[in-house]
Amino acid sequence: MMTNLLFGLELTLLGMGVVFVALCLLAFVIHLFSYLQKPGQLFPGSGPSTEEERRLIAVIAAAATAVLDESFELKKIVLVKERRQFNTLWSFEGKVELMNQNISKGRDK
Repeated sequence: MMTNLLFGLELTLLGMGVVFVALCLLAFVIHLFSYLQKPGQLFPGSGPSTEEERRLIAVIAAAATAVLDESFELKKIVLVKERRQFNTLWSFEGKVELMNQNISKGRDK
């Protein structure tokens, strides 16, 4: 009985040690990948290409700075298409309820 318990503990510690070493190696590899990326270049070749895009980025950055009252660096702008489809009436009602809660919180301030 005692030998089974000791064997189980040894096996548990061995398994935990292997997982720990594997996770440490994975963290090290991910850290090495950060050296492959040039500083200040989040997505290569994804910078603004036209004058209109540069102006749009400047306007968005200025608006965000005015709202947040702090300066920051704008890395990327992504267009997100809004989906108006709701799978069920239940999900629609849940979203309406959340929006109403947010509106009422804004009025309380």
